[in-house]
Amino acid sequence: IGDDPALALDAIREALVLPYAGLRVDGTVLASSGSEVTHTRILPLRLGEHEVGEFVLGLRAGDLGISGADADVLRLVAPLLAQTLRAQAMTRDLQQSREAVVTAVEEERRRLRRDLHDGLGPTLTGVAFATDAARNHVHSDPDRAVVLLESLRADTTGAITEIRRLVE
Repeated sequence: IGDDPALALDAIREALVLPYAGLRVDGTVLASSGSEVTHTRILPLRLGEHEVGEFVLGLRAGDLGISGADADVLRLVAPLLAQTLRAQAMTRDLQQSREAVVTAVEEERRRLRRDLHDGLGPTLTGVAFATDAARNHVHSDPDRAVVLLESLRADTTGAITEIRRLVE
């Protein structure tokens, strides 16, 4: 059967000499081969208890149903087609999941960038300026230098808390 249901439908349709074969999921044709005809038979494609799609078979001119030999072949092929449909659905789900993960990672990066720029960046800049001011006051105004150093300690503790929050 392979990964491409269109190729599988071509092979099945040609082997059984049918005018049309198609695969539908939720009313949407996913793949088809041949030309649609008025008279069709629909075989549900199941995996366990779950219906994963439908196998639509166009009947040959003059046929009212599917022959016993054709039914035998279809019983062998139907589970393989169901597996192919399920694999395609899982591939689509995986792709959507990957896209959601990439989007979430990008959003988190933007949030971190914003938090660093708006919160931690100004705090650390203030720490650098206050350090310079304390150094300038150490000899001329030691009391002022002590006040600046206490403020630096509080700002540094706040920055450490913010970094921990961002990391978590």
